Amino acid sequence: SDGLGLQLSSSRQMPWGCSGTFTWVLGPRGATGMQLAVARRSGRAALQAKAEVGAVTAVSARATLQVNDGLNVRLAARLGTMGADLEVGASQRFGPQTVGYLGTLVGLQGVVVKARLSRSNQVIEFPISVS
Repeated sequence: SDGLGLQLSSSRQMPWGCSGTFTWVLGPRGATGMQLAVARRSGRAALQAKAEVGAVTAVSARATLQVNDGLNVRLAARLGTMGADLEVGASQRFGPQTVGYLGTLVGLQGVVVKARLSRSNQVIEFPISVS
């Protein structure tokens, strides 16, 4: 089922400080699909909306607000063939290469508390299922 594939991508600047990206992947059955993403960054806020069609079909939206130099608050919502979920969390920068994250994910699988520590390119995540 593995094989060669081709990915085509186009990014454009849009009005109101937005950028858009269209990606089309041709290849094995599990990898083929299309994605359209629109993002806007302004001052201390970042917004992103994404629609995907393929092995996974979903729409999602994410908002991130920078509270101060090291603290960010994040809200994300997803709706797709795998169900719907909502995530709320916060990340704190502890150093130039170290970031900690604590969030809560509510979805069809129940409530999950996610604790994550990232340093350079290494990520350790602890999902804790509450219900």
